[in-house]
Amino acid sequence: MNKIRKFLKNNKIFFDTILVISLSFMGIFVSCQANKISKQQLQLLQQEHLPYITIEAEDICDKKTGKLVAEDLRIINQGAPLYDIDIVAFPFLRIFVFGNGHDAYLSEPLHGLVLTPLYTHKQEGEIARIVSADRKESKMFEFEKAFDDFLMKKHGEKFSSISVQKIICISYKDKQSNVHKEFYSSDKISRILHKEKLSNKEGIRYFEKFGATNNEDYLHVEDITPEKVYQKLLFHNTDGSI
Repeated sequence: MNKIRKFLKNNKIFFDTILVISLSFMGIFVSCQANKISKQQLQLLQQEHLPYITIEAEDICDKKTGKLVAEDLRIINQGAPLYDIDIVAFPFLRIFVFGNGHDAYLSEPLHGLVLTPLYTHKQEGEIARIVSADRKESKMFEFEKAFDDFLMKKHGEKFSSISVQKIICISYKDKQSNVHKEFYSSDKISRILHKEKLSNKEGIRYFEKFGATNNEDYLHVEDITPEKVYQKLLFHNTDGSI
């Protein structure tokens, strides 16, 4: 027992130093954890005061024939109120062709299909609806069948998946008057809605591509043909064949 007491007495400074260092590290750790929790609480608080946008599709059918003529997009805010909303949308024709071991992909601006935002003037719930102004989407549904028939005659078992991809830019202000700009992509493949939030870089790249299309070369909904799209597929495919 005396030996233990003598050992502790002789090494008192050493143990005091170790204790101080340990307490310092514990203090730093607790401070870091508290700072981390504070940041998480701040993020949660900010999220409670921010809008949360989702997109839903609604099929529009002809009342007499029951034929699908358009696909409207409902822009819904499930978060805090938003203000000064502004929406711009452009369509792209997106095609996947597969079969015979040669697959091809095409994503091209589609002109002549005007996408118009109709605002509800609400800050929450359905805040807007994007529609094709003159319901020209029905032409694209007809083109889809025509292109499949064209491929079948030309290649036999080749198949395609065609959709009108809508690139959407939504600008708005939150409660604190902070300005936000968000980009989204929405399209239907095999009648299933695919939607995703794009990065600002991706969204801007789509908009620049739409604006840079050469007038003589672009696809227009009024004169789009399977042959014209097929030639574009050949041009964009690396080995020149599909």
